[in-house]
Amino acid sequence: MDVHRCRFVPYPGSAINALAFSASTDEELAKKGGYANLKLAVGRENGDIEIWSPLKGVWTQETIFRGGRGRSVEGLAWTQESDTDHEGKVIPGQLRLYSIGYSSTVTEWDLATGLPIARRPGGNHSEVWCLTAQPRWGNKHFKSKDSKPRDGEWKGQNLVAGCADGTLVLLSTADNDLLFSKFITRPTGQKARALSVSYKDRDIVVAGFANSCFRVFDTRTSAIIRTVSLGAAPKGGPRNLLVWTVKCLPNGDIVTGDSAGEVRFFDGQQYSQTQRMKGHDADVLDIGCNADGSKVFTAGMDCKTVLFTRPKKGRWTKVSHKRTHEHDIKALASFEGDHLSVLASGGVDTNLTVQPIRDYWEAHPHIMSTLPQLPQTASAPSARLILSYWNQEISLHRMKRQSAKAVDEKGGSLVARIGLHGDENITSATISPTGNFIIAATAAEVRFFQLSRRTNDADGSLKIRKIEVDEPVDSVRQLHLSPDGKWLALITHTNNVELLRLVVDDEKARVRVIPKRVPLNRITRTRAEDDRRHKVTGLRAYSRTVSRIQFSPDSKVLVAGDLSGHIDSWILEGHEDLTAPEVDESVRSDDSDDEDDKDNEDETIVILGQHWTSNPSTHLLPQLSSAPILLTFRPPTPSVKPKSEPNGNPAVHPTRHNRHPIAHDTPQGLYHLIVLTAQHQLYEFDLLQGKLTEWSKINDSRNLPEKFTQIKDRAMGCEWHTKGESTRLWLYGSTWLFMFDLSQNFPERPQEDEGSKRKRDDDNRGVNKRQKAMPVGLAPQTKKVVNGHIVKQEKENHALPYLNGTSGENDEEGDSGDEDFDLGGRLRGRELAVQQTKRSKNDPLLWWHTRIYRSILGMVTLGSRPECLETVIIERPIQDLALPPRYMAAHERPKN
Repeated sequence: MDVHRCRFVPYPGSAINALAFSASTDEELAKKGGYANLKLAVGRENGDIEIWSPLKGVWTQETIFRGGRGRSVEGLAWTQESDTDHEGKVIPGQLRLYSIGYSSTVTEWDLATGLPIARRPGGNHSEVWCLTAQPRWGNKHFKSKDSKPRDGEWKGQNLVAGCADGTLVLLSTADNDLLFSKFITRPTGQKARALSVSYKDRDIVVAGFANSCFRVFDTRTSAIIRTVSLGAAPKGGPRNLLVWTVKCLPNGDIVTGDSAGEVRFFDGQQYSQTQRMKGHDADVLDIGCNADGSKVFTAGMDCKTVLFTRPKKGRWTKVSHKRTHEHDIKALASFEGDHLSVLASGGVDTNLTVQPIRDYWEAHPHIMSTLPQLPQTASAPSARLILSYWNQEISLHRMKRQSAKAVDEKGGSLVARIGLHGDENITSATISPTGNFIIAATAAEVRFFQLSRRTNDADGSLKIRKIEVDEPVDSVRQLHLSPDGKWLALITHTNNVELLRLVVDDEKARVRVIPKRVPLNRITRTRAEDDRRHKVTGLRAYSRTVSRIQFSPDSKVLVAGDLSGHIDSWILEGHEDLTAPEVDESVRSDDSDDEDDKDNEDETIVILGQHWTSNPSTHLLPQLSSAPILLTFRPPTPSVKPKSEPNGNPAVHPTRHNRHPIAHDTPQGLYHLIVLTAQHQLYEFDLLQGKLTEWSKINDSRNLPEKFTQIKDRAMGCEWHTKGESTRLWLYGSTWLFMFDLSQNFPERPQEDEGSKRKRDDDNRGVNKRQKAMPVGLAPQTKKVVNGHIVKQEKENHALPYLNGTSGENDEEGDSGDEDFDLGGRLRGRELAVQQTKRSKNDPLLWWHTRIYRSILGMVTLGSRPECLETVIIERPIQDLALPPRYMAAHERPKN
């Protein structure tokens, strides 16, 4: 297999402007349905909102709500009201997400569809610059201390928005709506911008302005409680200080960060300044804190994250700072609980960084790539074309035939570029295997483009023509084209699965779309079953969001996986007959005489003699413990021959007695589906039988190589390479490449018995406690690998063990840091390693991995010869991103 590395495929990153956790402490999370409801919303400059799940310390990008041109996300907020079930018991209600960005509108997002909800809060106010949500009712840290709650007071969460003219607006979220309630304050004579706002308790808000002051308001009476001035700005600069951020601590104290780089602490009762420190070299842009308010984190334009601590009775002290970003840090968000304690940060360098709050100094931060976890690349192997898309643009590059020895910046040429009309960002795009057409989807519509070679053009550029469709296809979140290029799977924003039939004329090199959409029914699963399994009571239909979809290599089986861990599958029955009617609709019970029975039957849509139906064995597939992030079919073996067509006539035709005949010939062969979950658990299912394959029963996920289980970045995609007896699966993430030979069995990893595990827990109780809380850490050992097995282990003197981000259930899969346990518990593994050193060089590898690649955008296949597979790894390092100039301190020097 030839592997090419390329960096000429463009993908501009987008800055992170806002971060928000759906809860900040275990106390809030307990009322919202548990850790399954903990989500991190990431707002980017291009208008996209990413939803991340830190379940068990494994950070997974679940979905992306696409934005549009000029819709930068500048602020995010979560709310949740209480609800009642059918028995009248109070349960957590639906989680709701809001955003702002350079407009006078506060946008609410539908978590299930990923689309903004059309609401008009009203109120004649200017652009919204900041947004905050009212603390949850019952939170002991945010109870009103200066007054008693009124009778009949609403127990939900309102929103407060600060505007460009200095106005503060109270928005009501009652009755599952978003309405203007009242003005807390009107514009003053100076009309200073409201730059930041934070709740002190459920009734008191604190807002920072652009005129060197912050004000305290009572939301019930709209009265100004106090105006606090920060004094004059430093000489030589602007006249006024900009209070970029204000944060209210759980004890009521107030922390501010301004444009002079100063961090100030104020008493929460008298509103007097208690401390003033020079925390940064430039503007302080955001502030975060831990659950009890004993640690305060500040971030700003100087790329630093500064930690301030204070004992129970003492003064605040600047402890240290870290430089985890290469540019301005614009947003911070924190969550602290028993099983997870993390601070998230993001900024202009486009990377999302998480680091533990506990043991902040000992652990390294985990920097996650800005590139999407669902690759935005595709290829046309026979035409050697590589497609990439972002925002409203699609680019096509043609890969030259060359040897793969080094990084080649000129290995491809740009042959086409498509800019879509409209403001919506592209949600999904793909190209046909032969490179004849491109399909692109936005939140508005699906567009089809015909590609053809230009005559007398030595550069090989392509001519693009838009294909007109009789019935426009709208509201599509994700699309996937079958390997034969005949079926297009659509995932709508309502999470329905539909199919379109494409008719390709090879002679004229034209493609036509049959307008009839074929709906595929997903298995009906009650929300109560999902809630009972995952306790997802605050996400409602969001857990049914389809995250991955895949065709089988012969295009006759389609599978889809959702965030709750369910898998649906469908099969194609019948044989293609180009002489049959293009669209023939009938009901399943053709021989029934009862009209009522016919009305109750599902309508079957037959297209060119073929129709799709649900796989009868789908209900036998188990629900996975986490969402599938990768679906792929094992390549068919050459020994399995396709079923011959009957008498050369592949389809059935209508007769006088049966006007709507339906062929029920099911696909023949082995359809083994490989599923990789968000926790990197690997399974293989026989779809037609609805059970695990024999390989999967023997090769349990606990026997996967330790190098693979310790990877923090999740898998993005895969490629297959089959040669002779070996069947190799190549998995890749943003920073790694891993190969498994699935024609072999993994050696069984020894498991601890209860006595050894209990002794290890007693000896390392403090270490395990940190391991449950921290998603990242240090590796205590280095291992030499030969033929996919550990040959030598050398213990290094590190303070902390390697932390793989699990929350306790899989502690035995990580390194314990205990040498005695390593020698005793893994003795069998060492014996196998010694045996592997005696193997011949010609013996096949069981597994192999590398980390020489950085910021992988995608991995695609070129060429049509299976014996000589060509793979292109598309890299987009952060050094290649066109970032604006950053602030340089006096002691810094620009990098060459």
